[in-house]
Amino acid sequence: MVNEIGTMNDFNSLGLDNHTLTQILKYTYLYLLIRFKLEFRQVTIITHIDFDGAVSAATLLQRYPYARVYVATPSNLHKVLYVVKSQRASDFPHDIFILDLGITLGYQSRVLRAIQTLRKENLVEVIWMDHHENANSENLAKYMRVHLDPQCPHTAHLVQKWLHNTDSMDEAEFSKINCLLSILEHATTPFLQYWRGVLKEAIKSRQREALVTAIQTLARFKRNRLTNLLYAKTLHRSSLGTLSIPEVIQTRQGYRFLLFVLQDGVELYPQVRSFLLDQHLDFVIARFEDGSLSAYKNKGSSVNLRPLFQLVDGKGHEYAFHFAPQIRITDEFYRPVPLPDLITKVQEIL
Repeated sequence: MVNEIGTMNDFNSLGLDNHTLTQILKYTYLYLLIRFKLEFRQVTIITHIDFDGAVSAATLLQRYPYARVYVATPSNLHKVLYVVKSQRASDFPHDIFILDLGITLGYQSRVLRAIQTLRKENLVEVIWMDHHENANSENLAKYMRVHLDPQCPHTAHLVQKWLHNTDSMDEAEFSKINCLLSILEHATTPFLQYWRGVLKEAIKSRQREALVTAIQTLARFKRNRLTNLLYAKTLHRSSLGTLSIPEVIQTRQGYRFLLFVLQDGVELYPQVRSFLLDQHLDFVIARFEDGSLSAYKNKGSSVNLRPLFQLVDGKGHEYAFHFAPQIRITDEFYRPVPLPDLITKVQEIL
């Protein structure tokens, strides 16, 4: 060992002072420690900025607690991949997990170019897990390992299944993962309500650093100052007023829907279900504070939302998707439209 790394005098002969030497030894120790902890692999998780994405990442962190976490949307996934490439250690084998990020046709070519750039380094493996419909999964499978199941209710369940199939879970890991999955089911225990509130506020803040920190903290189920602050904001929002009932609109084919503005303190999915069932609607459109929209279909309705999904380049499923007030011009270009014009267009195509 002495012959391999030299003595203190050998380092001094290179002109290194004690401070520089200490830093070199420190980073060498950290490097070797990380390689040991990660079993000589580097792991990166890129996940969607919603509940399912957050819980999926926290679930995967049970197996890879030292993984780097990034959050993304389908439209900026290719940019995040380039960031990952710039920050990776090139001599590490590197597993990159992409979770809950369905690729639309408008961005698929950009994402594939980014993945091809990463894959030029033989040590990189990309694993894609998603429950969104993707017509080009065979094309994606040429560049990565793909685990898609549109019948699965959440990507987090796919992650759980993958973890179980790749290695046996110990009792503690199994218990934590089940607890994480319960957050997606609107569980009512105070413990799960706390973490659901933390994620809700972190997502609502649109601060990526806050969401990443919330995911990492959730994976350990350890509260801190940030999570307490986020939960306090959620409690404050829940004390605000309730939502008034908007006017029902009818499409050209006779389908009933409404547009409602989601107010502070109102839970999205319970409100959607309430409108769909209580007013016997075929679908609803929710508008958020930032001007973006989401459409949700009543499972019992025969309405086909595909024309709207394609028109606005929806992100998600054809029965539940997020979108901007825009109309497709080409695969990569869209024209913003005022909300009244968009609603008129919805009436025409549905």
